[in-house]
Amino acid sequence: MALDRSEIAAQLRRQITLGHYKPGDKLPSQRTLAADLGAAPNTVGEALKILAGEGLLQVRPKSGATVMEPASGERQSTDPVADAREALTEIQVGLRAARSHLNALDRQVSEALERLPR
Repeated sequence: MALDRSEIAAQLRRQITLGHYKPGDKLPSQRTLAADLGAAPNTVGEALKILAGEGLLQVRPKSGATVMEPASGERQSTDPVADAREALTEIQVGLRAARSHLNALDRQVSEALERLPR
């Protein structure tokens, strides 16, 4: 099952807020993110636009996405339900990516078995 733009945005938002990507860091290319997440590059692009609209990223054509400095006065979330939903969404995204990788490995093993002499 492919990820949607809000799930990808949630995962990237979480990585930014946890400091995996710091202000000034460039994110991997849309194609790289798409391959890592098992999503379409266009969907990743839409997720990046969501985060740019939130002020988390600056997206420039042909230059990629850069993490922005947090806006002054930005407050941390105080909604535990929203925090839990975001954390669970990130876990779900990771599970889907792992499932996608396992399916690809399973196909490779099946193909290798077919090539072996009987």
